Amino acid sequence: NAGVVFDIDFADLFSNNIFLGIVTGLIVGKFLGIFGITFLLLKLKLVKLPKKMTVSHLLGISVLSGIGFTMCLFITTLAYDNPQHVTQAKIAIFAASIIAGISGYILLNRKPKNETGSISAS
Repeated sequence: NAGVVFDIDFADLFSNNIFLGIVTGLIVGKFLGIFGITFLLLKLKLVKLPKKMTVSHLLGISVLSGIGFTMCLFITTLAYDNPQHVTQAKIAIFAASIIAGISGYILLNRKPKNETGSISAS
């Protein structure tokens, strides 16, 4: 449905910064934005986490935010005219989404670090 045709030479996938930029932006950028700002607000005591939610949960959810399809694919069609660049971008979106999904799943399903089941924000 996303219209990705894998007729690209995978060596060409890294011929420019499109693939790396999108993967980094979705995984690192979204994580830093969501986790960083929320954790800062927690430290400044401007917000509180919902009951039964821990910073560990916030960490996992922030990593999951790297999953991006609809808007990323839409913006890709607006940003690039070159079909090879569009394909590179779409493959990067899928790769980042898979990495973020697996990483978020692992983080959310790991055992708590202390007996109370939470990691302290203080």
